[in-house]
Amino acid sequence: MDVVAASEMTAIAAGGAERVRRWVGASPEWIVFALGALLRLRLRESFDPNWSYDVTPHTEYVAYIVDHHALPPLDAQREACNQPLYYVIAALITAAGGTYADVQLVSIFSGIATLALIWVALRRFFPNDRVARLFGLSIAAVLPCAIHSDGMITNEALLGAMSTAALLFVPPTMEASGRRRWLAGMLLGLFFALALLTKISPILFCFAFAGGAVAALVWDREGGVIASARRRLPLVVGVSIALAVALPVNARHYASTGLLFPTGYDTARVHDVSAIPLWRRRPLAFYVAPCKASLIGQPYYPNCSSPDARFAPVLVATTFGDYYNYRYAGFPQGDEPTVLANGRDLSVRALRWMRASILAGFSIATVTVLGLCAALRGALKSKNAVIVTGVLVSVIAVLGQLLWSVRYPYDGFGPIKGSYLQFASAPLFLFFGGACSYLWKRRGWKVLAWAQIFAIATVAGYSIFARSHGFYD
Repeated sequence: MDVVAASEMTAIAAGGAERVRRWVGASPEWIVFALGALLRLRLRESFDPNWSYDVTPHTEYVAYIVDHHALPPLDAQREACNQPLYYVIAALITAAGGTYADVQLVSIFSGIATLALIWVALRRFFPNDRVARLFGLSIAAVLPCAIHSDGMITNEALLGAMSTAALLFVPPTMEASGRRRWLAGMLLGLFFALALLTKISPILFCFAFAGGAVAALVWDREGGVIASARRRLPLVVGVSIALAVALPVNARHYASTGLLFPTGYDTARVHDVSAIPLWRRRPLAFYVAPCKASLIGQPYYPNCSSPDARFAPVLVATTFGDYYNYRYAGFPQGDEPTVLANGRDLSVRALRWMRASILAGFSIATVTVLGLCAALRGALKSKNAVIVTGVLVSVIAVLGQLLWSVRYPYDGFGPIKGSYLQFASAPLFLFFGGACSYLWKRRGWKVLAWAQIFAIATVAGYSIFARSHGFYD
């Protein structure tokens, strides 16, 4: 028995060593991940958390929990209707003597964790395609809106980590067998519950999960319909447990406002547009008009916002640039030339980098959409319910952002932000990586892959520039 046990231990150790060698051997990916992690850690020295979006109501929420050991009333301020998990964590930190600079670390390390999870997803879907992994991981590592929110006093970064972790368990919940399927379902439910307790946005995943489950039920007929339905149970149970854990918070919201999912616009009564039918709150141009050429020259608010608002161009501008000028690149240094953007000084150097990054972003966004379409076509052909679920996650999240900006057409309050979509962005990085790998491996299309390398390098240059100096250097 001792000899057998020793032999088994040796085999396990050898297998573990081989896995380590494979990971260490992925040196280009490690370099990209290290760059992404370094850019986020650099936020500690180059981004003051007081520059965060809506920092005052966020910190008021935290302070109320510290002072009253309870959640704030929904009419207290605009963020009081947010889910409580992030604010409870921040309150524990500040109550223990920490500062908001310490609270910022929650976002920084959540951002690094999200990047690591995206890498795991890339390795899971492209185990033998390093090109796809490098393209997908590279844009995830340097994406301006992700890095920006990873330095803020806000729930977005924590939401991204929890949501991405939940999505990572979708494949085994659909494809594993026996206990592994149930374990994956429970872990999906756990992280889905934590995501819902951080922000209500991932409730949209329910539609994607339902679509994926229906697709699997239709395509997977092994053993009959009843056996196929039983294989969907871990997903259904995991999602149900998550909703049962998270939605009692929203029952409190409903009791106070009559709305199950109220927003700050509802509770603070920013403006009342309820008398205007939903379909009349935005003109047709908002949905279909192309980007104005002036957006590249002046890639900041109010260009392409009201009264000539356009959804897609602003979404790209807020994803690849600091459209609302919330100090992604810090303050102008010394007496360098500046322009006035959204009522704040913006250095001309930062403006040049932002212009280039947004222009590159349009190229990256186009390839991502094409990659999504190709992935959906392949999934329908191969009857892959997992890929269908990933496509639905991305499409429904974008449609949710569109509906949000139509329901609340208050462009001065920034309803369109790329950071709002980071909780559902993991599949998009996979679609981009897959599309670029396709282009790279075909001689006639390789020039387009090189164009994406140049685009990623441009976006990376903007993020490196933004993180290359301190608060007021």
